[in-house]
Amino acid sequence: MAALVLVLPRTASALTGIGFRLTQSWFGWTKEEAQWLLDIHQGTLLFGRDYRAYYVVVIGTGLLALLVTGANMLGWFGTRRGR
Repeated sequence: MAALVLVLPRTASALTGIGFRLTQSWFGWTKEEAQWLLDIHQGTLLFGRDYRAYYVVVIGTGLLALLVTGANMLGWFGTRRGR
C-alpha cells in the first residue's frame, strides 16, 4: 500500500533531483534557472516553504518503509519458514 501512495512523489523527487544536477552540469544552467526543479524536488511548489520539511521527512520515511518491507519480503528478517 505504501508503494502505491509514494510512487508519484518519489518519482517526481528522483527525476527533479537528477534534472536539477544535470541541467547545471550539462546545460550550464545557473541555480536560479533550475530553481523550479528544486522547488518540485523539495515539495516547496506544492506545499510552500512552511511545510517543505514535513514533505521531505514523509518522503524519506516512506523510502525507509519501502526498504524494510522489501527486505522483509526477501526474508532478511524474522523467522525462517519451512522448518
